Amino acid sequence: MIEPPWIAQNLLPAKTSSADEQWDDSLDLLARAVADDLDRSGLLADGAADAVRYHFRGYARRLLLPVLEDRRGELRASGEALYGLEQENRRLQAAHEGVREARGHEVRSAALAASLITALILAAGALLLG
Repeated sequence: MIEPPWIAQNLLPAKTSSADEQWDDSLDLLARAVADDLDRSGLLADGAADAVRYHFRGYARRLLLPVLEDRRGELRASGEALYGLEQENRRLQAAHEGVREARGHEVRSAALAASLITALILAAGALLLG
């Protein structure tokens, strides 16, 4: 019989990140629950629960990991798209601020021009009357 540590060392991919560690922990919990249920039901011979747990973990990893990798790729693409949208939003906000600032300058310039024209009219009126 193949010993469970051999299975864990040779059939399962090496851990590369905390996400992989969390995945391994989840598989361990699931495999332990399956093995415990089978053991309590009397379907397993004495001492077979550990072997069932390791085999189940290996099968689950081979079946589910490709699905999870696809999902991880989709999430990564969504994250990149979201980042692009955030960058575009920042660019639009900066452009909006530029327009708002330009309008403020235009309003100040128009007010200054109106003040100058009023002052010229009053000065011309004072000269004519004066």
